[in-house]
Amino acid sequence: GFVKKRKDTLFVGYTFHPPMRNGSFTTSDTMYVSRLAYPSMKSIGLENEVRSTYPAGVNNVQTNEFTDEKGDFYFMSCPGIAMGNRPELPTAIFRIKAENKLLDKSYLFNVSSLIGNHAYGLWYLGNGKAIVRSERKDLFKSLADHYSTPHFEYYLLDIVKQQVIKKLNLPLDKGTRKDGIIVNGDKVYIAVNSETDGNYIWNYNLKTDKLSKGLKLGGVTAFIVRLDKLVD
Repeated sequence: GFVKKRKDTLFVGYTFHPPMRNGSFTTSDTMYVSRLAYPSMKSIGLENEVRSTYPAGVNNVQTNEFTDEKGDFYFMSCPGIAMGNRPELPTAIFRIKAENKLLDKSYLFNVSSLIGNHAYGLWYLGNGKAIVRSERKDLFKSLADHYSTPHFEYYLLDIVKQQVIKKLNLPLDKGTRKDGIIVNGDKVYIAVNSETDGNYIWNYNLKTDKLSKGLKLGGVTAFIVRLDKLVD
């Protein structure tokens, strides 16, 4: 789930995992967004959402939320087999507008309907654009080889218009969940593990819309799990 602080209010997104006897897992078909007063932590509201489930927030594994220049907060649900395991529900992006404290019911970016797959990972680029990392269900067999099979693609999204602008011309990536994108002004750095093209940090120039290979990781590089930017 996620925790987003906005002035004196905390927004907490979460769901539940029903127990299953066979050792597998699934997720409730409902996700919740709770509002808590801060710092008292008193409950001041709760919303139910059934259009998708498993709200995935920023953690040490992968980014799935952001706040844009207007102060609008966006988060993505991840019901694919590797996270929520409710694949009949779509990967979707939700919004809480800056001036409101409730989910914007008029906004539902159904990512799965446009790319035909589930996604894990959402990174904001600025100016209403974002990148999503999408699985290819035709290339992996099951959850057992989901992490090791190169099958992930990257798509450029228009968050406001709820449109896919294009698929980025990158080699197929591997690793189920990874935080391999850094945005620095007009430059985007994307880590890709490719068994055919090598392991590179690709450079994407937002002004010129140009992709190019950057730093190469030599030797044996099983996974590029994350990129981090150090600041003073």
